[in-house]
Order: sequence, then C-alpha cells, then structure tokens
Amino acid sequence: MPELLRSPNGWRTTGMLIEERAGAYGLCRTVLSGDKSPLTLSFESRGPDREESRYSYEARDPWLLFRSSGATVNLEENGVSSVQNGNPFDFLEDRIVSSGRAPSDPGLPPLPEYAGYIGYGASPWTIPVKHIRSDPFGLPDMAIGFFDVILVRDRMKDRTWIISTGLPEVGSAREDRAYARLRSMEERIVPIKSRPSGDDQDHVRKAEWLPPMPPDYEEAVGRALEYIRDGQIYQANLTRLFRADTECDPWTLYENLADRNLASYSGILQFRDFSLISSSPELLLRQRGDHVMSKPIKGTAARSNDTVLDRANASALLRSAKDRAEHVMIVDLVRNDIGKGAEFGSVSVDPFTVVESCPSVHHLVSTVHGRLREGMTSWRLLQDMLPGGSITGAPKIRAVEIIDKLELDGRGAFYGTMGFGSFDRQAVWNLLIRSAVVKNGEVGFRVGGGIVADSDPQMEWRELALKGSLLHESLRRRGVGSCDRTHV
Repeated sequence: MPELLRSPNGWRTTGMLIEERAGAYGLCRTVLSGDKSPLTLSFESRGPDREESRYSYEARDPWLLFRSSGATVNLEENGVSSVQNGNPFDFLEDRIVSSGRAPSDPGLPPLPEYAGYIGYGASPWTIPVKHIRSDPFGLPDMAIGFFDVILVRDRMKDRTWIISTGLPEVGSAREDRAYARLRSMEERIVPIKSRPSGDDQDHVRKAEWLPPMPPDYEEAVGRALEYIRDGQIYQANLTRLFRADTECDPWTLYENLADRNLASYSGILQFRDFSLISSSPELLLRQRGDHVMSKPIKGTAARSNDTVLDRANASALLRSAKDRAEHVMIVDLVRNDIGKGAEFGSVSVDPFTVVESCPSVHHLVSTVHGRLREGMTSWRLLQDMLPGGSITGAPKIRAVEIIDKLELDGRGAFYGTMGFGSFDRQAVWNLLIRSAVVKNGEVGFRVGGGIVADSDPQMEWRELALKGSLLHESLRRRGVGSCDRTHV
C-alpha cells in the first residue's frame, strides 16, 4: 500500500495529506449503492485532450451541505441540521474566505473543496429583478457541499491522487481526521477503464430530433421580436422544458450522456432527493490566482458525418452575419460582467469568435480574460456574472424580465452554473446547458436559443431541437419516455 505523502508546503500552510497512485481510479459504484451521503459528485473532462480537459474529480460525504431557497438557508454540518435566514451568497462567501489558505503544491490542480450548483432561480440575489418563476421540479435555488476528501485523476499523466484536508477540524484533530478520512476513501476506490476522449466522429449525431413546434413557442418568439423592435432589448434567449418518465438511475443516464457528448465541463451532483447531470461545453468562470476567464458560446450549426459538409457547416457559421452579431452582443456583455470585479484595463478577448466543435454541433466561442482587483473574490465575481449572458440576452436585466413573462415555467437549476472552487483561489464553473434533472422517476431537460431582430420562429425551433437532439437521443437509449411532454 502506498505511503501517505505530505504536501511539500507542510501542514501549517496547506493542511493536506496526499496519496498518489499510477492509473485511473474511481469511487466503487457497488459500494455507493444505497449510499446515504447527502451529496456525491463527479466532475469529468471528456473533451479534446488539452490542458483545459486534463483533470476529473470525485467526492462524497461533505462535512457541510448548504441548500437555499429564497432567503431560507438549510445547513447540514457534520450530521447536525439548522436553518438560517439571509443572503445566501454572503453566507457562502464568509465560509469560503474564512477557510482560505496559502497556495497549494503547484503540481496540484484546483480542487473541489466546495462544489455544487447555483440555479437560475437564484437570479434575484445577483441582479435587480423582482420576480423569477418558481422551479417546476422544486429544487433548491443553490446547493453547495464542502468536501474534505477528494479523488483527482490526471488524464495526461495517468495518475490518481486521494487528497484529504482534515477539515473542519484544527490542529492535531485535523491531522487525525485527515488520516481516517483518507483511509475510508481508499476502501471505496477501484481501478476504472479509460474514458472516451477527443472529438470522435463516431459520436456525431445520427438523426435529428424535431418535435412539432407548439403554437405558444411561435407566439413567444413573436412577442420577443416586438420587444426588440420597441428597442427594449437587442436579444433574448428563449428556452423550452421537456419532461419524461424514467426508470433509470441517474448515474446510468449521466454516463450515457457524457459518453456521447464529450464535453469539457461534464458532471453529476447526486443528492438524496434529486440529481443534476450536465454535459456542458461552456465555461462560465475559471480562476487561477488573480487571473479569471470566461468562454461565452453563441452561434450554432449542425455537424455532419460527411467530412466535407461538416467543414462547410463550420465555415458557414463563422461567416454568418446573424450568428456573429448574436455572438458579439454576448461577448460584450461578458466583458462588462468580468469588468465589475477586474482591475481597470485588464479585460481582454483572445481568441475572438472561433469555431469549437462538439459531437453534435459547431459553436462560435470567444475567451474573455481579466485580472481580479485587490479585495475581490471569485465567488463575488461569480455572483456578478449570474445569470450568464449567453442564456439571457442583452441588456441582461431587461432580457431576464422579458424571459420571465414569455417562458411557460421556471428555469430552476437550468442555465445556472455547476462547478467548484478551492480555498487557495482557484475555481471552475460551467454554464448549465446540455443538462438534465432527475427526480422522483422523472427526467427533464431544457434547450433554447437567442432571438434577435431577424429571427424566424421555424428556424429558431430547429436550432432549439438541434441542441436538444443529443440529450433526447442519449436519454431515450436508456429507457426514458417520449421526452416531448412539455408540461405536467
């Protein structure tokens, strides 16, 4: 059995125990069957082989679980439950800042020492809007777990680390807890097979899913166009919820979706009463020290198994005046959001408007960079960036107000963010697109697209269906129902 290794910086600065193994390991699913952990998570990078997609993580049994709905905060800390009231972002920032520590071993990636999701339903805490429709699934607005034992896989080096921090204990009790918790995790891990990687043509969508366009969607697009002509907004992202019954367990649904949609920001959060699965290609916020970045997506074209046609589709997307106009609006919005917490003059865009290819679609993507100003935390910047510009519109606040009028049901967790951060100022948060909720034998997913002045309802519905095709196909392959039931 490998010896436990101390971080080179020692206990006083990092408070970690690290065990390193050759090969890929994961939490044993059979051990987790019937698990009573309040939250088990997996974050996986299944995109092309590059630094951005290098690491995958698993963790379970948080020492603190935070859930909030409105101003009601429910805490479960070391098995003790309590309820508080207040701003959930302020509460979490106090916990994160108070847990801060010196930088870790530079050989370690960012760690999910706190991880979870912030739903679109938390928008009243991030922008000045008075009303957001309630979540049809009844999920919390936010749910964040604080973890002291984490499994990290390095895809490039084919190594696995088990890392234990001993939190929330202090002093010698922390070291004792770290040893005990690391050994407990060690008993749960097993070797795993290599995951799919890269942009494999075998995973390109084989058949398009195109349900009939409902009259209310066409009406909503028409009303959005009226708001645009009136000069109230330039763009609004309209979405649609699809629901179906399922007998499959969330892990099976997640693994099937993630295997078919090789995205860099995939993950599953499995709570006692529901699961949130995501295979998102979009980065909302990454932090490494003072440096922050976002990669907004806006502009979509179909992929093809015909290589020549596939390249032509990508080229046409890059030349599309409509798609480029949509994209520029959102990049400008994200620049403004990052600028709220960045040093003056530090915000830049590089690269600007390039094509990135997912298994079923091509996207226009830009990368926005900034440097955090002194005293600003990435958690506060994350609050400033929510809800994400690419799933709201421009200007953001008015677009959110209009979306709330035009969509038939609340977005809930969808179009929020799933991700994690570490106490040494590193973080990775996706945008919750290409995602699904599983609860009480039902699965639901949302897809949508940006409406601009020259939008056509039929074309927008086809784009919406194109984005949802892979989700629909992946879920149906595992015994899900029709996935065309839009309301209960």
